[in-house]
Order: sequence, then C-alpha cells, then structure tokens
Amino acid sequence: MDNFLQELNNLILEYKKMDEEIINIIIYTNIPKKLEENNKFRDALKYFNLSIFDYSEYNFENEEDCDYDIKNKFNSKFLMLKYSKRGKDYEYIKNNTFNKIYSFFGYVTYIHKYKNGTEKFHINEITLDNKITDLKINALIATDSNNNIFDIIHQQDVMDTAIKLDKSKIIKFDNQMKLVPTLLEDVYKINNNILFDQLKDYFSLYYISSLESSIENSFLKFWSLSERIIKDIHVGMADKLLVKYMEKILQMYNYPKKIIQRLKFIKSKRNDLVHENIHGEITQSDQSIVKILSEILIGFLIDYYGEVNNLQDYANFM
Repeated sequence: MDNFLQELNNLILEYKKMDEEIINIIIYTNIPKKLEENNKFRDALKYFNLSIFDYSEYNFENEEDCDYDIKNKFNSKFLMLKYSKRGKDYEYIKNNTFNKIYSFFGYVTYIHKYKNGTEKFHINEITLDNKITDLKINALIATDSNNNIFDIIHQQDVMDTAIKLDKSKIIKFDNQMKLVPTLLEDVYKINNNILFDQLKDYFSLYYISSLESSIENSFLKFWSLSERIIKDIHVGMADKLLVKYMEKILQMYNYPKKIIQRLKFIKSKRNDLVHENIHGEITQSDQSIVKILSEILIGFLIDYYGEVNNLQDYANFM
C-alpha cells in the first residue's frame, strides 16, 4: 500500500507539473509580412494576447531524418502569429487560440469596415460571394515549451497546406493603422478583464459574420450579434421590445428615418427566413443595415467602457 500511494503521489505531482508547461500555438495567416515591422500593429496584437511568431527561433529535432526541408516548409510568406498558454489540455488551448485570432480579425475588420456598408474589393453580385473580410487562417501548429514541434512528421501535410494562401486585400494600414491601437487603448488600460473578454467575444462574432459568403447567413449572424449585445445588456428583454431599442440606437447616432423605418420590415424578413424557411428576400441593403447596427453597438460599448463595471450598467446609458 505504501508503494502504491507513493507511485500515485508521483503521478499527481507529475500531472500538476504539466500545468506549468507552456503550449505555443502557431497560426498561419494571410496578413502581409511587411506589417512585422509595424509597431502599431504589434501594439494591437497585445490586446488579444497574440504576438508575431519568429520561426527562426524554433527547433527542428527531426529535420535530419526527413527528405524535405522542414524549416523551410514551416516558414510562410505571410505573417505568422503566436498564442501561448500554460496548461495540459491542447484541445482547450487550441479553442482559446481560435477565440483570440477571430477576435483580432474581427477587430481589424471592424476598423476597416465600420460604417462603410458592404462594399468589397470584388464583384460579389457576380460571384455571389458576400464576404466583408478576407482575413483568414488555414493551419495551426503546436509546439512545447522548448519550442519543439509536436509530432513534426505528422504535421508535414498541415505545413504544405498552410503555405497556400492568397494575400489579404483588406489590410491597408497606411491610414487606418493610426486607429487600430488607439481604439482599444483606453479600454485595455482600465483592466476590467471580464468586460474586456465579453467585448472580444463580440469582435469574434463580428468576424464570423463578416466571413460568411452567403448573404443570408451573414445577415442572420449580424442580426444575432446585435440582438445578443442588446439582450446581454437588458437581461430578459422581450422580443417585441428589441426592434424598438434598435430604432432608438440608430436614432441616437443620427441615421436617416428611411433606414430606421426599415428595421421592422427587416425583422419580418428575418422571421420569415428563420421560422418559415423563406429564402431569396434578404438584400445587400438588409445585410448592410444590420452590419452597421452591430458596429454601432460595439462602438457604444467602447465609448462608455470607462463608466461601467459590467454589461448591465450600459442600460443606464442606453
């Protein structure tokens, strides 16, 4: 029994030690590499616990045993980001990584597309591609605390896929870059982690809505994002009051009556799509209005961030 308890104790200590190990998740993006030297871009990353990854710092233990240049394949012609966290559950940390990168992509898209309607860099009427953002990732590589890649032989297919990306055209930071770090700078300094995490969740949902190629799916997701923000503030709000609050929000930001009056009609279209499965009625104008509504709500959260302790406190301002 003594031997058994001693072995069990050793296992528990070893398991607890794993909590102290750092797992790095390397993220392949399609962001131009020239931003690596942009200090404002680096500042923006810190809000989302991300950093720029330097592949030259990493070890490649099995490189001599392989027929290909692993280090070269591991590199990307685009910017690679890194998220690090202590823990033993790789799947949990990987999910955290998705949340971080989607929030960051949502933030960057928000900066570039706020109040800009749904104009894009391609002819979506012909391609039926209604994406608002083209930021994307297509691979994650995990390493341990010693910068060794987990199971590098198994990862070669991931690496081959990861380098096949088209450069993002949304990233034009010459002018907008001035806004990227400053928009959340004051929010970051206030150090309300719970509220900041909620705000980052909304940026993540904004990105997911912007990435949808289907105009109906994008419309529904932007609508759901706006509805969620309002109902997170006004817990238990009845659906019949929702449009009323949406109208007041657009009115507060001086949007024209013709847009405000469309909300009831848009809500009817949304119900037909969700409950009656009626397709083909959502227009780009509908998508644009609910997109702008969600942007206004996120902006509203940022504007009054320093005056509240939690989401429900926003109700006083609304």
